Amino acid sequence: MRVEMLRVAAILGIAVFHTFQPWFAVVAVATPIDRLPAELQPVAANPAAMWVLGMTALLGACGNHIFYMISGFYLIPSAATKPLRVQCAATVRRAAIIVLSVLFYVAVCAVINVFTPVPRFGAVGWWGMGLEFVWLYLVFVVVAPAAAWLFARMDARTRHALAALALVIVFALNAYIAFVAPEGGRGLTDWRKLMSAVTYLATFLFSGILGMDVRAGHAATPRFWRRALVAVVAVTALLEAVFAVAGARGLLMAMSFKSTSLVSFLAAWFALMAAATGGDTRRDAGGADAAEPARPHAIVRFAAAVASGILGFYIAQSLTGGLWHDRCTALMTSLAAHGGAGVTGAIAFALLFSVAFVLVVTVVDRFTRQPLLRAMRLLR
Repeated sequence: MRVEMLRVAAILGIAVFHTFQPWFAVVAVATPIDRLPAELQPVAANPAAMWVLGMTALLGACGNHIFYMISGFYLIPSAATKPLRVQCAATVRRAAIIVLSVLFYVAVCAVINVFTPVPRFGAVGWWGMGLEFVWLYLVFVVVAPAAAWLFARMDARTRHALAALALVIVFALNAYIAFVAPEGGRGLTDWRKLMSAVTYLATFLFSGILGMDVRAGHAATPRFWRRALVAVVAVTALLEAVFAVAGARGLLMAMSFKSTSLVSFLAAWFALMAAATGGDTRRDAGGADAAEPARPHAIVRFAAAVASGILGFYIAQSLTGGLWHDRCTALMTSLAAHGGAGVTGAIAFALLFSVAFVLVVTVVDRFTRQPLLRAMRLLR
């Protein structure tokens, strides 16, 4: 497994998660089936469908973790070895890429809005909290040099101890949120909402420590990480199946609640290590828009092309969500209302739609946003 392929997996996971999210939010609750919307009762009553929804619900946080962890894995160790002037210049360049990418897709939406209304266009929530994932990435890019400076002045044992302590505290709080106190306010100042940002920051910094370890030659073999990944996926799939068959739909929600999922983090961690320990860990991957040098194999070139558009895809998907989300969900629901084969057809449609959406947006991104940034000498 290569890092670029992992980026593709992340972008697909994020797309699938968002496509199924409206369904999952309605049916993955403790409410009796006969009190759910009639058109979704066939989904809630179908253990196989609930298992699929439970697994796809884990993909969003896993994809986000992969995105942040790949960036931290390369950015922090790279910054630790470079002079301050070089670090500052690289940080400004990366921050400019993020901000200009948002402005580019805001401009695209402005053009679309001339012909068909873009829901919530221009509202603070549309470009603010609607792009929370992107703004967090901007913050992480900015703090990476400071984290690198701090970690470089610690011995490995101290780094590992602090990372372990931070992760235990973070995921203990996350478990409390998911299984004990999921209800209540989710505003910007609510501590449960802030834990999403804290969780991703913790995993970003943790991946930087992983990157430093791998560069120093202190990492297990790719085979070990692949086996660990398979084990996590297998155990998770089994648990999700048990919950689905038992009708414990509320536990399916708790397993993947917001960004609190421990299994999503573990899967991202093990997948990153399996991919990175088999390749060149010293390349400068400047976040989501960096790509490995092209290989002669077409599949690798294709993966690199798709992976280079992950930042653009996430921005476009979020800003245009009002255009496609309701229509997609309505079509899925109309299919599922027939039950049986209709539920299967709805799930198949959602998966195909997600893949097609990723391909279309990343292709467009490759021939619009990316050339523009290259012309500005921000992208290589």
